[in-house]
Amino acid sequence: MEYFANEIYYGNPDVTAQSIMQRYTFCVTPQTDLFTVACLFTRQTCQLLPVVKKKHDFVGLVTRRRVLRALNEFEKKIYKEKAEGKSLRDFHEIVNMRFIIK
Repeated sequence: MEYFANEIYYGNPDVTAQSIMQRYTFCVTPQTDLFTVACLFTRQTCQLLPVVKKKHDFVGLVTRRRVLRALNEFEKKIYKEKAEGKSLRDFHEIVNMRFIIK
């Protein structure tokens, strides 16, 4: 078993990153709003999305977890404003209609 494990680890397998990678059919830009990104995550099975500039320059990654945390913080902020008696924003400003799941 040790021989087999060493051979797999130290050998040069035919498996490459390209052969196991997931090709993204979509990505987001740095200006994409939070609700649009959340909508993409609800409709796709991916755990992260690449963030690219106009000429496909890679900027970074946004994860499902970070989006959920940002949505949670946004919700807390809205409830805090409501508790302080501040007027709530327009519903369309708070929730992008693309985010509503039918």
